[in-house]
Amino acid sequence: MDQLPAISKFLDGWQTVLSMAGVGSGGSFNFDEIWEADEAQVAVEVLVNPKPVMRLENFDGDGRPGPIEALLFRSCSFGHASLTYCAKIGFEYTNDPIWRYRSKSYEPLDVRAKVEDLEEYGFEQGEGSGVALLLHPQSLKMDRQSSSD
Repeated sequence: MDQLPAISKFLDGWQTVLSMAGVGSGGSFNFDEIWEADEAQVAVEVLVNPKPVMRLENFDGDGRPGPIEALLFRSCSFGHASLTYCAKIGFEYTNDPIWRYRSKSYEPLDVRAKVEDLEEYGFEQGEGSGVALLLHPQSLKMDRQSSSD
């Protein structure tokens, strides 16, 4: 029962993201699918949450201290609906010897129905936004247990 507010927030956010993409809700789902919808939860966090709790860490930033911008582009599905999105991520340099860069801001750039070629989509978004640093989806790993504070 203590998870109901978080579940409700995710489902409301997912509906918002689907609306942004112009994608209708895909249909029914079972409760267990919510716990397995990591990628959709990331999309909601990045695209809808004004103060995201999620962050990206351990980004090397080409070894240069200082703020860096990169593009995050991904596809995700939940409840039989799929979409692709892109967001500009602002990274700040930290003094932490392990987690040299930490995401500081997320700016949604694009949300649409799922694309066939995600890599091409990422390159197009980078070119269109003027951000050269792309975070390829296959290079990112989710760690729910990270505690770097």
